[in-house]
Amino acid sequence: MSRRFYPYTMWEGYKNGMYTTRLTEEAVAKCRATLADDDAFYAAATYVALNWPVEAEMRLGYHGYNHQAWLGHAACCHLHGSGEEDAVAAYRSLPKEQQDAANKVADRVLEEWKKRAKNTT
Repeated sequence: MSRRFYPYTMWEGYKNGMYTTRLTEEAVAKCRATLADDDAFYAAATYVALNWPVEAEMRLGYHGYNHQAWLGHAACCHLHGSGEEDAVAAYRSLPKEQQDAANKVADRVLEEWKKRAKNTT
C-alpha cells in the first residue's frame, strides 16, 4: 500500500480529542484497565481499525509507524475520550507481562486490518 497523507482535520483521532493534552489520573486509570483487559482492548482496537478509516490507513498502512502504540491510543480515546498521553502513561504503568499481552492484542488487530486492506485493493 502506498502511503497517503490527509490533513489533520480529517483524522478521526483529532476529531475525538486524542491529540489534546490532559494527562489526568482518572483517564490514565481507565486506559490502564482497558489495556490490561485483552477482550476490551481487542474490541476497542478493532472498532477504531474499522471505523476510523482515514487515520487507520495512515497509521496502520505505513511500516515505519508504531502500530501497537497507535491502536492503544486510539482504543483508549474511543472508549474514554482520553488523549494519547493518557494511554502512554497507562501503558508504561503496566507490568511487562501485561504490556506484552497488550502488544499481542494490537498485533492481532493489525494483522486482521492488513488482511481486510489487502482484500479491498
